[in-house]
Amino acid sequence: MKLFDVQPYAGKRVCVALSGGRDSVALLHFFFENAVRYNIVLSALTCEHGLRGKASRADLAFVERFCRSRKIPLRVFRADVARLAAEQGVGVEEAGRNWRYACFRRVLEEDGADVIATAHHRGDYAETVLFRLARGTSLAGMNAFPKRPGIVRPFLHVTRAAIDAYIEENALPYVEDESNADERFTRNRLRRSVLPVLEETIPGAAEHLVQFAERAAADEDYLSSLARPYVTVEKGEARVPVELPAPLFLRASLVAMKACGVTQDYTAVNLQDVARLQTLQSGRRIDLPKGLIAVREQRDIVFFRPTALPEREAAFGLKDFSADGYALIVSAGDRRNALAVDLDAFPKECVVRTRREGDVFTPFKGTQRTLKKFLTDRKIPARLGHSLPLVACGNVVYAVCGVEISDAVRITERTVRRGALFTPMRTPETRYKGVVSMHPDCERILITEEQLAAKVKEAGRWITEHFRGKSPVAVCNLKGSFVFFSDLVRATEVDLETDFMAVSSYGSETISAGRPKITRHLFSSVEGKDVILVEDIVDTGRTLITLRNFFKERGAKSVTVVALLDKPSRRVVDSHADYTCFEVGDYFIVGYGLDYDEKYRNLPYIAVLKESVYEK
Repeated sequence: MKLFDVQPYAGKRVCVALSGGRDSVALLHFFFENAVRYNIVLSALTCEHGLRGKASRADLAFVERFCRSRKIPLRVFRADVARLAAEQGVGVEEAGRNWRYACFRRVLEEDGADVIATAHHRGDYAETVLFRLARGTSLAGMNAFPKRPGIVRPFLHVTRAAIDAYIEENALPYVEDESNADERFTRNRLRRSVLPVLEETIPGAAEHLVQFAERAAADEDYLSSLARPYVTVEKGEARVPVELPAPLFLRASLVAMKACGVTQDYTAVNLQDVARLQTLQSGRRIDLPKGLIAVREQRDIVFFRPTALPEREAAFGLKDFSADGYALIVSAGDRRNALAVDLDAFPKECVVRTRREGDVFTPFKGTQRTLKKFLTDRKIPARLGHSLPLVACGNVVYAVCGVEISDAVRITERTVRRGALFTPMRTPETRYKGVVSMHPDCERILITEEQLAAKVKEAGRWITEHFRGKSPVAVCNLKGSFVFFSDLVRATEVDLETDFMAVSSYGSETISAGRPKITRHLFSSVEGKDVILVEDIVDTGRTLITLRNFFKERGAKSVTVVALLDKPSRRVVDSHADYTCFEVGDYFIVGYGLDYDEKYRNLPYIAVLKESVYEK
């Protein structure tokens, strides 16, 4: 009796997860019967959870006898799952699942198995789908058995009846977990009572549930692919724009939560709470599982775990300061991207510390106000404001490092000792601690100067590896690419020719016009040469197609496109760069060579331009 096609496993090292139940016994036996014919190196593993006392040990003994009688290598894992659950603060079921998959990974890594085969079958699929639907799952929950590296489920399209028939035909022994008959457990009631009645009432109902789940999972994958580019993830923090339509916002939020470590721990109520943040004012927050917090900050929802900074302070002076979550370098003279101060204007009793209740601050050329109000006016969220290093004397703050200095310590004609307060980018809050003052026309910094520099180096290494031993010509598409191009060619280690051309579809508009025009041609021939086209942004894809065709018509040997940015949500033709530094959402962005109406190209970062600027 054939249960599934074994050909995909031919020549592979297959390890079957064996519990001793009828499903896993049938799976192992079917592989065993076909191992020689398909040149399969077969083994098994079993996980003893330590939950059922003598019964559990008896099951293990059966598994060992079954494998020994057929000379199938067996690897045994043992654990006290109840203790693991208590230590991890999760349920026994979740702890057991996490431990089992950890064991699977060990077999893949240590034993050289190509795949781990589990015995989940069609009935398990239908049961899980019905269970999740009854609990109010979304489309995301329809993917009952998500793909995991190295894990295969050959029985997923095999019915329970077919497995039972195979067991009977081959007279295979198996063990029965007595807890599977206990209808106090919801899943058992579904399996033993609800699904049979449903099948009797509507023949084929279980199969229809599975088919629905498979279609729903495909829809979910597509919607998630559309939402993913809108999520910004950096150092444990994830950010989702509030203006996304509900279907994309929900999926972007799930991507953000998973990026922060919340995978299967959320509920429908959690998702409803996150969705409600779209309608609430800035500063409102909700608690999510595993200590995760979602907070509305202007036009974004930010997912993060709060870090409590200890109250500590150190005497102010010419030295480096560091504490959990922040750092500050105080040096004499001037320094790029630092706050310039009059060192002699600070009281001798000044210390470096974090924020306290009652702090007051007089901004540069401003009037005194509470530090809280100052941070609010600068749109710096409270969660970030608490981690900024301050220079203070008592409750008077003389510098909010990375943001602004007090008017009392500014440079004047009487200044003798100039100093610099430099805050390295050590935390996720790079928009406020990096130290470049954001242009007032910008809503937020999307990609920092440091991030740009790191990615340009990475792109330079990629070009070096791909064109080693060759002499390509690097072509800059003016004007938006000129800053990126300049940094990129200096980051490569191959002999390069350089040339320049211009193709435009924007002008002074914010949306691509869709009619790319070559406005400046190359200075030299590219016939027979490898061309590296350097682009600032791939938007609709039309410009890229125009340029690829242009180079082909002029006899280029090859055309490789390196793009700084990609806006996949705006694509209208199938055209992609060969190397992309960053994916961005559908924002209007400026800086690092990108402009609006020929302005903002000189900004050292890439920022989102305020709508009020281009909607005047």
